[in-house]
Amino acid sequence: MIRFPLAALDDVICDTCDQLPPFGHIFWHTHSERYLWRELAVGILGSRVRNDVVQRTVSLLDEAQMFSQGCGNTCLDQLEADAVAILARSYPYYRRGASYLRRAVDSVRREYGGSLSALLKSAIDMGHARRLLINNVVGIGPKQASLFLRNIGYATRIAILDSHVLQYMSMAGVSCSNPRTVATVPGYERLERRFIARAQHFGYSPCRFDIAVWIVMRIAKEQSRLCK
Repeated sequence: MIRFPLAALDDVICDTCDQLPPFGHIFWHTHSERYLWRELAVGILGSRVRNDVVQRTVSLLDEAQMFSQGCGNTCLDQLEADAVAILARSYPYYRRGASYLRRAVDSVRREYGGSLSALLKSAIDMGHARRLLINNVVGIGPKQASLFLRNIGYATRIAILDSHVLQYMSMAGVSCSNPRTVATVPGYERLERRFIARAQHFGYSPCRFDIAVWIVMRIAKEQSRLCK
């Protein structure tokens, strides 16, 4: 439970927005396939796992050349076996994670020749790109697909509706009636539009406001626990 009033949180969120460094424009299409696959792996492995664990695990996969040339032409059985061996070092759901990585590579190879750039170029807009990712990558939902698209510079008018942001929106009275609908694309997009409208109300881009909300809510939760 957050022990701070919404008005106080909004003031700190706006202050945080002002203190965030400028966001340089990233041209997603200049990224290598290796980089795109690495960022996608963060999304695939990131569900319900601490970010530091995910980042460390993805770095180990990258060091083992798992993302070289967009996962290359490696035999899928070998790719999964190698992933299991690496993920087992520190990742809690290593067999599931390795299976998801294998299935993602298999799907993108069959549909787009193994190229995430080709997948993204086939999209007509951000919403379409998000749907393509969800449909082709096992383990990726609306939140993870949105995180990937933001991190690679594909979209900025996008929200990462994680637990911190959802709790903030609930306090602001702009959440959906059933939180489970956020797992569906239509439900996610309805709530995302409400979040973007709130960001614009305060005069900030959705990307900047999203990051500030995440920072402030995470700290507010921790301080609220300490005040018990």
